[in-house]
Amino acid sequence: MKKIVNTAFVSLGVGLFIILVMSVTYAYLLSSASSEDLDKTGSGKLDIQYVNNGNLTGNLQPSTDKNGGINTSVQISKKEGSLDASIDIYLNPTTLPEKLKISGFKWEVIGTQGGKQVCNQNGDFSNATQDTPIKIESDYKLSTTPTTFTVYIWLDGATTNNDVMSQEFKGKIYVESNQIMGTLD
Repeated sequence: MKKIVNTAFVSLGVGLFIILVMSVTYAYLLSSASSEDLDKTGSGKLDIQYVNNGNLTGNLQPSTDKNGGINTSVQISKKEGSLDASIDIYLNPTTLPEKLKISGFKWEVIGTQGGKQVCNQNGDFSNATQDTPIKIESDYKLSTTPTTFTVYIWLDGATTNNDVMSQEFKGKIYVESNQIMGTLD
């Protein structure tokens, strides 16, 4: 009988020791694998820097080209080790008087990377609606080399008249990113 009791105590002691070792190991692993450490992989990290918070605002006067209007910029890149991503850039006209809903009120976005032009899109505000974003760049694939997108807004002096002089425009550009998903063949 004494042998059975000793065996039971030894078995209980070994079982408690195993549970203790497992608990300490679990606690150590849990404390060393915080979410901050897991986030250091760089997956999904983009660097986005707006000039003037992406705001476009000012009184417009007719000009011969985009340099006579207003502009703002955003610089975008993905961080090293990040997943592949593309971006869409939007222009949201927050103040758009009816007199500016004309083909002579133009926008242009020019993207440059390393001093080389990588994109150029343009359009006008003839079909624009206040507070409805206009997609001005679509599916631009990012790299770790920064790309600067400059957005220009201007009144084309060759096609506008005095009715549009001194009209105030306010708008904002913003970026949406999309993870590029691979396909299995």
